[in-house]
Amino acid sequence: MCFAGIGDHGGGPTEKVIAWLRDHADAFPGMRLVFSTPSRFFAAIADAVPSLPLVTGELQYHAIGCYSVHRQGKLALREATQRLTQLDSVLPTLPDEQAQIRQSHWQNVVFHQFHDTLGGTCLPSAYQHVHNQLGAAEAWAEEHLHRHLRQRLTVLPNDPCQRLIFFNASDRPFVGWTECEPWLGGKPWRFLVLDDKDQVVPTQAIPPEAVIGWSWLTRIAIKLQLAPGEIKALRLVPCSDEQPAAPGGNQADANASPPWCIHNHAHSAAVDLSQARCRFSGMDYLLPELALLADNSDTWSHSIDRYAENPALFATWSAPELNFTGPLLTQIAQAGRIGNSDLIRTFRLFQDSNELEMTLRVTWQEKRRILKLVLPIVAHGDTHLDAICGGALERPLDGREYPIQGWTAVPVAAQQQLTVLCPDVFAFDATAQRLRFTLLRSPLMAHHAPHPGGTLDGVSSDRGEHRFRFRFSLDQAGPDALWQRLYCWLRPPFFADLTRGMPPA
Repeated sequence: MCFAGIGDHGGGPTEKVIAWLRDHADAFPGMRLVFSTPSRFFAAIADAVPSLPLVTGELQYHAIGCYSVHRQGKLALREATQRLTQLDSVLPTLPDEQAQIRQSHWQNVVFHQFHDTLGGTCLPSAYQHVHNQLGAAEAWAEEHLHRHLRQRLTVLPNDPCQRLIFFNASDRPFVGWTECEPWLGGKPWRFLVLDDKDQVVPTQAIPPEAVIGWSWLTRIAIKLQLAPGEIKALRLVPCSDEQPAAPGGNQADANASPPWCIHNHAHSAAVDLSQARCRFSGMDYLLPELALLADNSDTWSHSIDRYAENPALFATWSAPELNFTGPLLTQIAQAGRIGNSDLIRTFRLFQDSNELEMTLRVTWQEKRRILKLVLPIVAHGDTHLDAICGGALERPLDGREYPIQGWTAVPVAAQQQLTVLCPDVFAFDATAQRLRFTLLRSPLMAHHAPHPGGTLDGVSSDRGEHRFRFRFSLDQAGPDALWQRLYCWLRPPFFADLTRGMPPA
């Protein structure tokens, strides 16, 4: 299959090109040139697919800036893809009109995988249309999933207790933490959560998303296991003011105010901000730190295969604050600044896990700079395993910039690897001494070398607020298990309140 046309964007062929193709239809031994389409080509080779060679490795290593620039488009494509995939698994068959709409949304999602659209190198004015189409696809799919959940709730029997409904709208099981904000009608959180066997499900009240002083507005954290497509109904039963605490638990250092140190009950996961150190899975590491570097490359980062190591600016941080603590989880937060950009980072520890969870919020206000999260390591060997579209790929620890799709695993001992889940990061470089996750770049958009850039009316990429999530652990998990963990993060359960059957207040 050979594409004929003008430029690299699918421009139509000229009459001269068409004439040349016709004149040379039989010019190549063993083949004949015919005008066709990709659909006809793939149909013609369908029977030969099992015998085609398997290509392993980088397909086309080019333009490393495209792996991370214009993050908004990459996130929008991912979210639209996830919601439509979930809808396909839950409702594979829709009425004809709705099926056509779904097909149209899928066509838009696939179309925006185009190398300039997803690569972040389109004109700034073009992206509003891209974001609108991807947002419409995500919203349409999510609305149908919520409607499907409400329809399934109609078959549940009445119950005198309020119920919390969780729906795993996925073809994969869900195992992990989730959060919800049940409507309590002005009552404070004084409830036990019971499963269908009347066993207590541990929960912890944490601050709500809204910044408001209503004591009855409550958010709860809860750990669930849900089979693919499962709906789980949990009952709220009023209890005394003092809820029983689970044994053990996370805690902040009682001698530290502000809380510079936190650890879980087994001390297998901890954060010590006073020493810039952390522990997960029982091993100590330096805290991952932000580095701000000059980036004078164009939007594509043509002609380079890596970004500078230094000179770098590093973040400065204020004293930490304790967000919340309890029998199940603890979280602290710090405000900071790097360059012209404000920062907030949080560290969360779980009572039943050796993992360390970190969230970064960056209000990005830079020009021609790149922001990396750097984690010092000592690697065992000279390769690591990265998630890529459709699987995983072993790569050398050579410091080159590579695209990733949500996780990386680096051997640090003979039978142990450092695993980092990073669902909001799309590029990364690694050596045997450190991992560097590419968070943000700020080149001029649609800037192509050799033009020097610097125009006053140019648009710098990705300015505004961004959120990044990370989980660090030591384990021996294979690619399938790591993909499963990632999907649990990307597809949290849908939530609904159910009050049908409750007596009048």
